[in-house]
Amino acid sequence: MKYLVSLLLIANIFAQLPAQDSITVFSLQRSIDESIKNNIQLKQNELNVETAEVNKRLAYEARYPNLNGNVSPGLNLGRTVDPSTNQFRDQNYTQSSFSISSNLTIFNGFRLINIVRQNKQTLEAVKYELKDFKNTLILNILNAYVQILYNKEALKNAQNQFKVTDSQKQRTEKLVRGGVLAEINLLNLVSQSASDESNTISAENQLNIAKLNLIQYMNLPLENYNLEQFDIEIPAFIDTTQLSESPREIYNMAEKTQPSVKGAELRLRSSNFAYDAAKGNMYPRLTLSAQVFSFYSSLRTRLVGVEVGPFQRTGSIVNNDPTLQIFQPTARFLTENTPLTSQLRENFAQSISMSLIIPIYNNRQARGGTEIANINRKNADLNYQNSKVQLRKKIEQAYVDAKAAQKKHDATTAQVVANEEAFRVTEKRFNAGVINSVDYTVSSNTLNLSRSSLIQAKYDLILKKKILEFYKYNDIQL
Repeated sequence: MKYLVSLLLIANIFAQLPAQDSITVFSLQRSIDESIKNNIQLKQNELNVETAEVNKRLAYEARYPNLNGNVSPGLNLGRTVDPSTNQFRDQNYTQSSFSISSNLTIFNGFRLINIVRQNKQTLEAVKYELKDFKNTLILNILNAYVQILYNKEALKNAQNQFKVTDSQKQRTEKLVRGGVLAEINLLNLVSQSASDESNTISAENQLNIAKLNLIQYMNLPLENYNLEQFDIEIPAFIDTTQLSESPREIYNMAEKTQPSVKGAELRLRSSNFAYDAAKGNMYPRLTLSAQVFSFYSSLRTRLVGVEVGPFQRTGSIVNNDPTLQIFQPTARFLTENTPLTSQLRENFAQSISMSLIIPIYNNRQARGGTEIANINRKNADLNYQNSKVQLRKKIEQAYVDAKAAQKKHDATTAQVVANEEAFRVTEKRFNAGVINSVDYTVSSNTLNLSRSSLIQAKYDLILKKKILEFYKYNDIQL
């Protein structure tokens, strides 16, 4: 009984362990999500967004008054001026000053306002640039994903071709042994079977390479995946219908959604505000300052009492009578160092002032900065125009590619139908002994090549149409 319980426990433990040979299936959305989550360059671009957000907050805060506290302790040696009495003192003493100050820029040519607007536009531009980088990742994933779909079907076609040839080889071998067919027919089919097997192995290798590319685009370690057990979802519907929109219509839709254009437009707006901010340096600057301050000195003392002593002669007499001496009491004043809190209270003072700075000549720094900002503005405008031109070119190229892929797909579809019928007739005649194995092999190879071309044309069309769809809607669904 004990042995039975132990075996059941061990079996239960092994049953709960994950299967090592389980198939890992990735959908297109999962592949995109993994790529976005693991891409290091994307994380760096996300940090650029965080930096832009900090710059935006700093620009907002710069419009408000600042507030600073200052404590300045010091040791005076030798002859110095005592700040508590403004008298020269020939002794060592300590002193400290305390102050709180604030400054507010009232006017500086609207520079602060334009910097706020500049950083706001820059933040939005960086966000769109992050989206544009994500789009690049998505297109890479799409390309790798469709490549796997193509290689999967190419492998399936190669395997089917090998099975057909191998089956025909076995049938011919029996006929050769029976003396019905010449041995040359068998030799030709053996050669063709070996070629088909080689094509199958090559197709399998190409599929593994395509899987590896997708895994690497997702930045996943290969050691966690078995290529033989790694698979992707196959879409249930393949759209091979004719294109309905023109390149101009697709561009008009893409211009409103593509982040590359929106980001360049926002960069242009940001550069315009940067130019306005640079011009503010050439205007007078008016600032308001306020300060409260106090100080402490170790030399400052205060009276705490009087100590009366014995009477002493003053050296004076009354009515010139030496016997009538004048006496006066003696007294000693008692003092102590004035405490810090008392000195701070007694020396407390406030001040408020305004400052107007009128730029007259500063080595052309302000004007030069404005000229550079104007150049940057012109360059941003050119980048914006270029982003639209590049988008238009990409759409036109993708449209032409899609049209060509559509035509190739239609042509290869018709070719496959014709070759399938030709091979059906050839196979029937070969089985009847009317033609030899060479004619059979030629017909079989022709059909196989046309099927391979159709597979390639189909997935090439899928890729090209999905790229156009991505430009239109900024989204991919497969």
